[in-house]
Amino acid sequence: MCSGGATAMAEAGAVPELIKGVSQWSSTAFKRYICKNPVVLHSVATAIAGVFANFTNKIGKITDKLEDVDKAKSRGVSCQH
Repeated sequence: MCSGGATAMAEAGAVPELIKGVSQWSSTAFKRYICKNPVVLHSVATAIAGVFANFTNKIGKITDKLEDVDKAKSRGVSCQH
């Protein structure tokens, strides 16, 4: 597979390991082509932002739960499992 095929796979959301395996590249040289493609860079940046937002949301929910536990403890309510 040529660099265009690797780039097309990356644009479609394929993970690097899949691109390397399908294209039978013996090295990570295909990344040189993919990383220079502005469409792929935008897609990767968007994906990373989505993962970060999801992670931040989960941390917020955990923090809220911990605050609820602290409030319950301050009222003398014990946690039940």
